[in-house]
Amino acid sequence: MVHYELIKDIRGGYDGDWTDRGRKAADFGELRGLRNMPGVLLEVGFHDNAKDAKALTGPEFRDLAARAVYKGIARYFAKKNGKKPVFLP
Repeated sequence: MVHYELIKDIRGGYDGDWTDRGRKAADFGELRGLRNMPGVLLEVGFHDNAKDAKALTGPEFRDLAARAVYKGIARYFAKKNGKKPVFLP
C-alpha cells in the first residue's frame, strides 16, 4: 500500500512519468528481525540518477513522498482493522 501511494502521489502531484521500479522482496537484514510486526524498506529515489537527485533535494517532493508513505501506512492499518482510512488534512 505504501508503494501504491508513493507512485500514485508522485505521478499525480510531481511527475507523471516518474519511474516505477517495482516492488522487491528479499531477505533484507533491516526487516528480518521484525517477525510479528509489519515493516517496509523504501528507496524513493537514487542520488546517482540526476532526475531523482533533483527531486530528493526539493522540499515539495519530500513533503509529497512523506505524505504518501503516511497514507500507505494508514491504509494498511485501516484495512487490517476493517475500517475506512481517515487522513489528516
